[in-house]
Amino acid sequence: MNNSTATPYFFDGTNRIALDKEESKRLLERLDIKSSNSAINAQTLVAARPAPKNPWRPELSFIDQSLRKMCEALGLFKKKERAIVENAADLICSLDRNLRFTDANAASTKLLGYYPEMLMLKSAVDLVIDEEKDQVRNHLQSAFSTAGRSHFESTLRKSNGELISVSWSVSAVPKENAIYAVVQDITHRKQIEQVKRDFLAMVSHDLRAPLGNIQLVLSLIEADGGEALSQPCKRSLSIAKDNALRLMALVNNLLDIERIDAGALAMVPEQASVKKAINRAIDALAAMYNQRGIYIVEDVDETQSAYFDEERIVQVLINLLSNSLKFSPPQTAIRVKVETGFDSITVKVIDQGRGIPADKLNSIFERFSQVEAGDSRQGQGAGLGLTICKAIIESHGGKIGAASNAADGSTFWFTLPRSTGL
Repeated sequence: MNNSTATPYFFDGTNRIALDKEESKRLLERLDIKSSNSAINAQTLVAARPAPKNPWRPELSFIDQSLRKMCEALGLFKKKERAIVENAADLICSLDRNLRFTDANAASTKLLGYYPEMLMLKSAVDLVIDEEKDQVRNHLQSAFSTAGRSHFESTLRKSNGELISVSWSVSAVPKENAIYAVVQDITHRKQIEQVKRDFLAMVSHDLRAPLGNIQLVLSLIEADGGEALSQPCKRSLSIAKDNALRLMALVNNLLDIERIDAGALAMVPEQASVKKAINRAIDALAAMYNQRGIYIVEDVDETQSAYFDEERIVQVLINLLSNSLKFSPPQTAIRVKVETGFDSITVKVIDQGRGIPADKLNSIFERFSQVEAGDSRQGQGAGLGLTICKAIIESHGGKIGAASNAADGSTFWFTLPRSTGL
């Protein structure tokens, strides 16, 4: 039997179908396959058959397109991220466990005088001045051990030997053996802080002491001169005393603001009588009230007490009462009221003055804030008193605020805890 040729057949993907010579010819013509002889090889037809349809092809195509889009989006995101990092003014870098730089943005050139490639040859500790090397090393290594974030300051030496003050914001990822850090130049801020410290030292020593002496001399002149002084002389003496008193108050306020900023505003709270503190404040301002013909109405119970630093709360009350005095018309009353709550007491100072616009009720507690632009020029203060009051009350765990109606005057209030631990 001759097996040189095989019976032509067509495979449709499922069944194998035998074909005669005419059927093979028609199939080849349909498939556009030309044969030089009538003998059709079986393998030729098998190779020419249409590929069976894949039922998963649409889904695979969709997944492929989705993955391509995701890759493109990820690539675009990485480009944007790198552009942001490279254009940042602060040094953004990464360190390994040996605290050596593994990556850095272009800000290293301006900040430290090192190109990123040069920085990669150094350790972060290499840039720190000798006196702070151990401290910085401990901060960075502790970030690894705690796997947390850390913020600290140090002094770095630039490539040209210049020293700069910097702030570090560090985040460690132990699994990646990496520390990611943002290093910000704070040299200018440190210089401003030093200027402020120098100014406050000057205010404290070069102004406060002479002002105290001036006040003492003016009081002695007034006491010794008595009736012998002429009316113009008495008036000038009174103006000088008021100005000296106002300057001393400004100096004390500036010093208090500095203590607040430094977190060194001393507080010695204890259980104390609220009425006693209010009476002390009223007595301190008695001369001013009598001169203006303004009187005080107290709505305070002898038994009402709270947990507070008496000296500081007297300071707050004097400030609030003096503000009411400045803006109240003559022959009016200022009311001091105390309300007792479950765990706190509320002290209110209510006047019949000009009132405060609604849009100023929150801003009046900000530094150097005035209800009207001309208040400071008219001797109404520098705008620091209420800022200090707010800091004192909040240090007690209380709140302070104001309410006002142009027709009915203003009400300033603050709260204090009734006892320790509340």
